[in-house]
Amino acid sequence: MHTLPSLKKNVSLTGLLLVFVLSALAQERRAMTLEDVMGFHHIHYPSVTINNSGDWVAYAARPDRGDGYGKVVSTGSQTEYLVERGESPTFSPAGTRVIFTQPAPFSEREGKRGADRPHNNAVLLNVADGIQTVYENVRQARFSDSRELLFVHHAFVEDTLLSDEQNKKLEEAGTPLLIRDLDGQLERKLLFVDSWTIDSLATTLVFTMKDTLESVNGLYRFPLHDLRATPQPLDTIGKARFGRFQWFESSSHLAFMREDVLEEDTMETAALYHWRPGQDIPEIILAQHDIREGYFLPFDNNLAWTNDGQRLFFGTRPQRFAKAPKKNPTFTSVIDSLRQAAAVDVWHGNDPFIKTHEKERWSQVRRQNLMSVYHFDDNRIVWLADEVFSQLQLPRTGDHAILTSSAPYEKRITWEGWFRDVYVVNLFSGDKQLVVEEMQGMTSLSPTGRYLLYFLDKHWHVFDTSTGEHRNLTLHLEVPFYSETHDRPSTVPSYPIAGWLDDQYSVLLYDRYDIWLANLESGEFSNITGGRGRETKTSLRIRKLHDEPFFRHNEQLFIEGFSEETKERAIYTAQTDREGLNVLYNTGQNLRLRRLSKDGSKILFTNESQHIFPDLWISGTAFENPKQLSNLQEQVDQFLWGRAELIHYHSADGIPLQGIVITPGNYDPSQKYPVFVYYYEKFSQRLHDFNQTVINHRPGFGYYTSNGYVVFLPDIHFIEGRPGMSAVKSLVPATQRIIDMGIADPNAIGLHGHSWSGYQTAYVVTQTDLFTAAIAGAPVSNMTSAYGGIRWGSGLARQFQYETGQSRLGSSIFEKRYLYIENSPLFYAHEINTPMLIMHGDADEAVPWEQSIELYLAMRRAGKDVIFLQYREEPHHLQKYPNKLDYTIRMKEYFDHYLKGKEAPEWIKTGVPYKGK
Repeated sequence: MHTLPSLKKNVSLTGLLLVFVLSALAQERRAMTLEDVMGFHHIHYPSVTINNSGDWVAYAARPDRGDGYGKVVSTGSQTEYLVERGESPTFSPAGTRVIFTQPAPFSEREGKRGADRPHNNAVLLNVADGIQTVYENVRQARFSDSRELLFVHHAFVEDTLLSDEQNKKLEEAGTPLLIRDLDGQLERKLLFVDSWTIDSLATTLVFTMKDTLESVNGLYRFPLHDLRATPQPLDTIGKARFGRFQWFESSSHLAFMREDVLEEDTMETAALYHWRPGQDIPEIILAQHDIREGYFLPFDNNLAWTNDGQRLFFGTRPQRFAKAPKKNPTFTSVIDSLRQAAAVDVWHGNDPFIKTHEKERWSQVRRQNLMSVYHFDDNRIVWLADEVFSQLQLPRTGDHAILTSSAPYEKRITWEGWFRDVYVVNLFSGDKQLVVEEMQGMTSLSPTGRYLLYFLDKHWHVFDTSTGEHRNLTLHLEVPFYSETHDRPSTVPSYPIAGWLDDQYSVLLYDRYDIWLANLESGEFSNITGGRGRETKTSLRIRKLHDEPFFRHNEQLFIEGFSEETKERAIYTAQTDREGLNVLYNTGQNLRLRRLSKDGSKILFTNESQHIFPDLWISGTAFENPKQLSNLQEQVDQFLWGRAELIHYHSADGIPLQGIVITPGNYDPSQKYPVFVYYYEKFSQRLHDFNQTVINHRPGFGYYTSNGYVVFLPDIHFIEGRPGMSAVKSLVPATQRIIDMGIADPNAIGLHGHSWSGYQTAYVVTQTDLFTAAIAGAPVSNMTSAYGGIRWGSGLARQFQYETGQSRLGSSIFEKRYLYIENSPLFYAHEINTPMLIMHGDADEAVPWEQSIELYLAMRRAGKDVIFLQYREEPHHLQKYPNKLDYTIRMKEYFDHYLKGKEAPEWIKTGVPYKGK
């Protein structure tokens, strides 16, 4: 295990560049195999959890292929518990127990989907003694929010003693729900439970019963203070379904949807109900006849309470999407009858969306809930969103909301991107105020709804809803609040909004480096990080570790600071009510804050670098007495893992750039090495990032470096209108730099890129013979045909990518046709002398796979060394494991042959003939 040094608060910044002390290796390090890669475990950080008092931490680790495990670790002792195949841990409110999901063994679930996939188990672990209780065949298991109650909802399991007909009937019914009082050791099992919900106070369970005896089906409530009680019916009238349960947590009020189940499902019957403790029967607050003309109330709704519980947001949909009786068409002629069966889409030049995009949007649009609000104090509806003003940012506090419309700009999406008109709408009257038109920037509403913050023309502005006044907040500040590194021919965006303060009129904003507090009443700005970020070229960003919606006026902020010069990420603190920045912890590598215990006593963090796994550490909030909780680093220590170094070079235009050189674990400075050049746009910020070790379309850095390669990650500087030559002017000097350093064998340098860098790879080798071999995954080869292509995943035309997006041409094909030709590898394929391996999935939803066909055919016609790997029914990034593994093997075989001189396999020598599959 590693020893992580603790630091005193008064240590200077320059004295904080500490490194981990590596433990002695237990055995001689070796090269990674593909079996090692597939079995390499990573921590699933989103599911890492810490109990409220910070005494215990639970996490799950998973390999790329196979069974993972869960662990529960004491932060104050050496005690730890292992849960086989444990995933998604959750602590009970008291923090003394943990529930894990436990999938079936990988060998039993591999390749199985839906009903064929084995059910999960749930594992309850008691941290006091480590005893594990396994609940088999579980749909869901969870604790209540405020008491030691465990709920285990079991899945249907076929009974082999029953007939198929009996099993089918049971499968359609509900299943047992087990409730356990873990303190009192009482339990209760409710049968035929279909769906269920509990309030945050753990006073009431509301559930739907779906029995084989339909007469008892319906909605029930069950008091959780007495597990011996009898469930009480709330609604058992007729056939109905219930759902979209939404509690108002501080008072256990419940809103939900009810819908009659009719023999012929030809009409909308959903209604919105409200139940509060003490009521025997829920009250209906909205039915279909209450809905405005042209709209209906859907069962599949989005319900949301305001924080005061006085208002409830709900959604409606246009009537044309409602259920309706089927009409049998009548025809007056044979011609009309035949035409009815015609399969045709009409693409009109004035359509707001092109047909492919319209189709992709269809399911989203027909399911979109257009939000309005119900006021409980006077039982009144205020209609807010509609088909024109369709997007409503739901406020939990205040009297206003942000309402936007993109309708005037829908056609321009095809080539220019998204625009919207921004309005403020009054939640009591429904009145709308236009704030700004043709917006692309960010917007945010203050907690009370008085101030609307918006970014326009490189500045932050504020709109006062009470006076109608607009003010430019940042006009007189010397530092820019727009992205200083934006290099695309599109509207320059802002840096994010950090969040609002609970004083209702102060907001935290970012510039490139620092954090600012803006008082919207006075217009005053203060740099709470004291300008230290810009002074040291360190990007300071708040790491919010609590669930509160707003920052407090005098809150201590935890901040992660990324140095643009050294690429290290350190931890700082600052206060919302004063200027000043304090260095809290720095290892000279990559520190990340993960969790803060609810009582504020313990902080969970990771530290990583290219050769250091991001294991979990715990400490006090001043980073005193750090303790390591996981040790997945022992996997790394088995192998000849690479070490990373930051190098500097200049582009051919004299632009200073950086890159990362990762050398093998047994690197000998007197030797020259084959080099795997891997890039996209900017990768130097990854100097201290641990590379994910998995099988996919990317190279695994540890896999290649341990097998004798140097991996090189150079940065690219782009010039508008010249993306191809920009790559050449960056990659050639970068590669020459590592040749001059004596690292690279100039006769063994491979260039690899995928998607955008796949395009760059294809272009670069038309301009230089510097690279020994090249691999281009999903490349664009012909910008003239790609410009008129479709991104099939979204249905969007690709025109915006060239005019305003990543391809950076900055004009239409009509205005500057020469740019589309000059930047297309296809037109220079006859100049390629570098062996090329092309890869593309023929179901690519982003880059049409015909782009790879065009490049392959051009190179083939020109008599060039080219191989094309077409993966059938695969999208932009390979998804099927056999295909990912196959490409990983072929990628290495290709470079091993051309860069290391190994004998070429037959597929490289002669290809693979079609064999009828």
